[in-house]
Amino acid sequence: MSLLEVKNLQVIDTLNNKEILKGVNFKLEKNQCIGIVGESGSGKSMTARAILGLINPNLKTTGEVILNEDIDLLKASKEELRKIRGQRICMILQDAMSAFDPLYTIGYQMIETLVENKNMSKQEAKQKAIKALDKVLINEPEEVIKKYPHQLSGGMLQRCMIAIAITMEPDIIIADEPTTALDCINQKEVIQQFKTLREFTGTSLIFISHDLGIVQHLAQDILVMKDGIQVEYENASQIFKNPKDKYTKYLIDTRLQLTEPFIKSMYKKEEVI
Repeated sequence: MSLLEVKNLQVIDTLNNKEILKGVNFKLEKNQCIGIVGESGSGKSMTARAILGLINPNLKTTGEVILNEDIDLLKASKEELRKIRGQRICMILQDAMSAFDPLYTIGYQMIETLVENKNMSKQEAKQKAIKALDKVLINEPEEVIKKYPHQLSGGMLQRCMIAIAITMEPDIIIADEPTTALDCINQKEVIQQFKTLREFTGTSLIFISHDLGIVQHLAQDILVMKDGIQVEYENASQIFKNPKDKYTKYLIDTRLQLTEPFIKSMYKKEEVI
């Protein structure tokens, strides 16, 4: 039984009748990660937002997005979608800073989310928030919840977003380019947090990235997109061993070219040591 099945998902701009997404299909199973990859403008983020109904009113969405084999998200009412978003499907945004309100502390925002969606008391929510921050390896979580977003680094804010997802215990988490603005060290830490998240909650993950190297560490299946078109959808190991589409091969070769100098430099340093 598929947790989420996307069938012929299309998005059309009604102002100019332009197709933005041209038929996306994939399945997500329980405790599985699917990676959606492609360059900027390929339709990765649009796919995620269309699934959750978070697109411009001028855009028309067709197809089917079936949750738990019984709910078509494209036909759900605004009230139904509001309940599903956050509770059953969480989205972690690319820019962690913009995801938080700068006027309120991290703790206030975490507690408010839990009180609103989980019917907890403020004290219960506070303790759960602190435990979640501890799970994502944030030091002194009791102090972190007192801080405002601008007082934390990008990596710390990403961990806070993941901590919120942990507390919500959703069936699915959609992570939209969560490592793009981070340096290599923070990227590695955030990837580990997503691995930890799946271990703790058993949640399924849709991980969106332009970087095949990052997706390789997380995903069992990979969906490759270009210009709004699904060009390849296959098991991750098969994608890397024997890509069928020339664009997929281009992404893999580009990734190897970027990482080869780094690997060589590390190897030379080890020899010197």
